[in-house]
Amino acid sequence: AAMMFAPRSKAAKAASSYLVLLLGSLLYVALMAQYGAVGLLVPFLRAKSIGDGLGLLANLMQNGQACSISWLHLLLVDLFQARFVYVDCVAKGLPSALRVASLGLCFMVAPIGVMFHVISSVLYAKLRPNW
Repeated sequence: AAMMFAPRSKAAKAASSYLVLLLGSLLYVALMAQYGAVGLLVPFLRAKSIGDGLGLLANLMQNGQACSISWLHLLLVDLFQARFVYVDCVAKGLPSALRVASLGLCFMVAPIGVMFHVISSVLYAKLRPNW
């Protein structure tokens, strides 16, 4: 929320720092070690087809511990991509409406948020002189 609505605040700078990503990554490693999740990955390496891998993934998501690790993984990926968008918005001085829309999408569907940001920032740069 700070990156979206108070981009120059201390909270936004803290949320977008590498420290948050590092701490999240350390938590991810700790959960992987605690749950023995590395051993859960071996069947994926041995899968003979994508379909086999998807079936393994579906079964794995029924395990609460594996599901927790997956959610943390997705949150860190979303935060990493949102951080890129935030830093780029501030550097380019994009309007708050574009920043809020891009970051909102990043936190819900990160790849679409990044795509929206790239397209909208290019269009803004091209159309801005005409406004």
